[in-house]
Amino acid sequence: MVKKGYKQTEIGLIPEDWNVILFGQLISNLCYGPRFSSRDYSKDGNVKTIRGTDINQKGEIKYEQVPIAKLPTDLINYHKLISGDLVMITTADCGLTGVYVENGFPFIASAYAVRISLNSNACPFFFKHLFQTEFAKEQIDLFIRKGTVSNLPGSDISKFKFSLPPTLTEQEAIANALTDIDTLITNLENLIAKKKAIKQGAMQQLLTGKKRLQGFTREWEVKKIRDFSDVGRGRVISHNEINKSKAKKHPVYSSQTSNNGVMGYIDTFDFDGDYITWTTDGENAGTVFLRNGKFNCTNVCGTIKLKRNDFSFISYLLSTIAPNYVSRNLANPKLMNEPMKNIELTFPKDIKEQQAIAEILSDMDLEIEALETQKSKTQYLKQGMMQELLTGKTRLLSEAEVRLVKPVSKATKKENKIASIAAEPQPNYKTENARNEHFNDAVLIGTMAIEFGSEKYPLTRFMYTKVSYLFKRYKEEQDKGYLKKAAGPYKPKTRYGGAEKIALGSKYVKPHITNYKGKKHEHFLAGDEYQVAVDYFVKWYGANALQWIRQFKYTKRKQLEVLATVDLAIQDLKLENKASSLDNVKALIHNEKEWRPKLKREEFSDDNMEEAMKTLTKLFST
Repeated sequence: MVKKGYKQTEIGLIPEDWNVILFGQLISNLCYGPRFSSRDYSKDGNVKTIRGTDINQKGEIKYEQVPIAKLPTDLINYHKLISGDLVMITTADCGLTGVYVENGFPFIASAYAVRISLNSNACPFFFKHLFQTEFAKEQIDLFIRKGTVSNLPGSDISKFKFSLPPTLTEQEAIANALTDIDTLITNLENLIAKKKAIKQGAMQQLLTGKKRLQGFTREWEVKKIRDFSDVGRGRVISHNEINKSKAKKHPVYSSQTSNNGVMGYIDTFDFDGDYITWTTDGENAGTVFLRNGKFNCTNVCGTIKLKRNDFSFISYLLSTIAPNYVSRNLANPKLMNEPMKNIELTFPKDIKEQQAIAEILSDMDLEIEALETQKSKTQYLKQGMMQELLTGKTRLLSEAEVRLVKPVSKATKKENKIASIAAEPQPNYKTENARNEHFNDAVLIGTMAIEFGSEKYPLTRFMYTKVSYLFKRYKEEQDKGYLKKAAGPYKPKTRYGGAEKIALGSKYVKPHITNYKGKKHEHFLAGDEYQVAVDYFVKWYGANALQWIRQFKYTKRKQLEVLATVDLAIQDLKLENKASSLDNVKALIHNEKEWRPKLKREEFSDDNMEEAMKTLTKLFST
């Protein structure tokens, strides 16, 4: 049965008022760029030629890197791009498409691209985004000629079939929404690059002693790694031993380019505690990571156990130096244990200075990681928006346009004008915000089940609620669903609103029932698909967020209650523009009927609450 307001077509289900068109119906001119010799490239040239490498995956033309050529004037005039022309790559990365915007200098497409001028019925930016979709890529693949280098004949481009909104206004509205989110992604990328450059400068100053932190005057010392650490190595672990989805396993690290990457999991562990590891063989040889907890390494990983220095500081310092000691004159680059042992490092004698430097660099890393997470979320959001808007599943119309086109359904004007579209597949809850909230909480439950849960000590609702509250505060996520209940912040919507159902239904977790004093208690263990939840968590929040959560694994129930209660009280005080003093926190707790009895308990003594306030300051500043 076809959904009301839609129709079935040769390319799938589309809104009733959309039409299936041949792309050629919208093209007024299509021609290849001219062929010329590499000798024609010249700094004194008179035209810039856009190549495949000058267009990125977002369809942005990188004008600043386009090379200049010196070509005959009549050739330039014939091929010269005008604002609004599409430039489509036809070899190698076939179908990659950008929109040319007048740039103050003559531009043409190269010989391996085509210039496409559209007629007045088509919005160029709509098609720039459309050509990034999987559906468009499938259309392109139908006509690509495979070979040593793939080729897309220009004559076949007109044969593409797409569904199209009935008016130019709707095309432009969709294009504007997607362009806005592209701009946001680009701004985040630029900010990340800036922050990384700042961090690199700080490392060059702080890790070499060129700049000393205030209050530290003791001299630095020079030592070989063998003099202050024990250097070891991982072992051969066969792929048959490794499991990628079962719970209660310990991670196996191998040659990695990212700190959170694991090959999989096994039941046993070889290392327990803080270690610095590095890749000994291959293209990643010399890359350094800081590890902790119970884990394993393959035989292409070396391990360093420090005797007294700060692990984080030495990890930062070694990451800048170790690559210089890699033997790259070999077919397989190497940095083995003996050369590593003999590397000399210069560092502060005062371990407090090491810790202070590491804290500054760690703060920079956390800031960069938060921006990377925000960028990833925005990219996922864009993918969801493209899927919804470019297929007509969601309509995005102006008030005037709503009156001009036939309604897709009986949906209200407010529902038609959707402000945000979720990028992840989610259950069908009433509102977008509720949907995101429940799915995010389900991911948190799944992640905490594997991080905290075991057969003997399964994940409790108390543990999940308190740690998730603190984690959302750490990530500055707005969540007003927490109530002031006897045990501290409590969120009933997690249990009754859908998050637990999503986590159980998606097999992120499985129930674990216990009986205590004749009463049944429901807890959680990691489910068969827990890794899916962890992968979402890492993509959204970053690997360091896992480390942040892990610090609560052995925190006592009473201490968690104090931390969460005091913090929620402080947040309420801020809303009232009151100072976050101990007296004000106690007064607020006293004024809450369900919280008042806490003040008679030993764990809510003045000393314990003051200590909690210090801990909270540290938690949310790292």
